[in-house]
Amino acid sequence: MADLAGRPQATTKVVVATTVALSFISFWRGASIVLSDLASTMFYVGGIAEQAIGESAPWFVLAVLLFGFAVRSIYLESCGMFVRGGVYVVVRDSMGPRMAKI
Repeated sequence: MADLAGRPQATTKVVVATTVALSFISFWRGASIVLSDLASTMFYVGGIAEQAIGESAPWFVLAVLLFGFAVRSIYLESCGMFVRGGVYVVVRDSMGPRMAKI
């Protein structure tokens, strides 16, 4: 590749090996890595939101999380509406009758 003046451009090669590394460790260790990554991301999101919004940023982040929870609940309910027997049967088949009753 060359730029407009005809000089060759340097390309940066990046190799992401996290998926391969996660296949060689246990499920629980992989889950702990993912949860740690999510926690650090939330830490940064809080700082970015506070810089952009101000001191009310934690309430804004909480409102976004509650909105996401409501959307997820509606989505789960709508997915269960088209299953024969509804959500109860899906939960009973996957997690057992005690969890389905709860």
